[in-house]
Amino acid sequence: MFKKDVSPKPVTKNMFPKPPGYGCDHHLSPEQTIRVYERLMRKYEKNEEEVKMDNQDFIDKCKDLVVGYANERLDKTDGEKISEDDVFVVWSCKTLQNSKALLSTTLSDGMYYELTLNGDKGEIYLDAYKKWENIKYDV
Repeated sequence: MFKKDVSPKPVTKNMFPKPPGYGCDHHLSPEQTIRVYERLMRKYEKNEEEVKMDNQDFIDKCKDLVVGYANERLDKTDGEKISEDDVFVVWSCKTLQNSKALLSTTLSDGMYYELTLNGDKGEIYLDAYKKWENIKYDV
């Protein structure tokens, strides 16, 4: 009987065709390689900073952002300002690298704030809402 050849075949370039619109086959110049490397390192360093933001850091940052947002929009003639002690967390959640929190203040302005951390991009988004009504319905 003949023995079946099971030795691996050599890998060739044509074994793995490139998808349509993949690009070209040229190599990067040294300058391009350096730019790509620097861009990746900046992204890596940014990601390292994001990983260090735990839930308490996120909540502290949220309170700081809400204080800044509210104080910028308060009537200047009232002379009223709030501090982080006047901001409280209604709800918060952390999932993987992302976080979300709902906050409000002791001001009687009916405002509440939703802050979202996009961990992939290292960005926090602030949405400000005004409570118009609270209606009770029987279930």
